Amino acid sequence: MNSLKSAVPAVITVLLLSGCAQEEKPEGVIPEGYKSALDKAQRVEGKLEDTMQLRDQEMEKTP
Repeated sequence: MNSLKSAVPAVITVLLLSGCAQEEKPEGVIPEGYKSALDKAQRVEGKLEDTMQLRDQEMEKTP
């Protein structure tokens, strides 16, 4: 009975700590909504860079 009394707090502590650990989000994980917005922004940035390069090329062609 004495060992059971000393084991109960240890078991409760382990359960509480494991529950807290499960709720934490790992670092570096981007939520899906933010990820799609980031992907869209990168596509827009790529198109802008392409357009600027084409414009620069056209300006170089004109005397």
